Amino acid sequence: MSYGKAWRRPFVFTGDSRGHEFLYDAQAIFKILSILSFAVLVFAIFLHWPGLGVLGGLFVASVILWMTTTALEHRARHQLRSVVNEHEAHELEHLAQDAVERTRDEHVARVETRFALAILVALVLGALAVAALLFRPSFGLGALLVFAYLVAFGAPYWLAAIHERGEDERNKQD
Repeated sequence: MSYGKAWRRPFVFTGDSRGHEFLYDAQAIFKILSILSFAVLVFAIFLHWPGLGVLGGLFVASVILWMTTTALEHRARHQLRSVVNEHEAHELEHLAQDAVERTRDEHVARVETRFALAILVALVLGALAVAALLFRPSFGLGALLVFAYLVAFGAPYWLAAIHERGEDERNKQD
């Protein structure tokens, strides 16, 4: 599926060819040229400039080319629609939904991981602080005991907090 120029085209179909993209781009260019040539023609009429015939011819030519490329692009789009049947379109829609869900789940997993790391860092720093205050002679052993205590008795709370943060993120994205 071609999404390269989706920001310029409201509809992107499977099987877009370079010819189809060229027709769409030509249509846009001739549309802009028609609008500009009409504005210049009106301005020239009010100022009574010479060469109004040339400006009028440019306007008519740009409108004719715009309508021609519109018709050709419409025909090319109609042919593209017949290439993708309903089953393929339904399958592509499911693939897109799966990709969106996978991306959302990966984002939620990253949020949960960051929160779990933040909890781990807070536990380590808390254990070091408590060990520094209470267990000065055996600082390392005291820090390990405090950390083990915080993890052992606080694990259900920490896991629930991580899970809750993930659910909040899922709800925020829905």
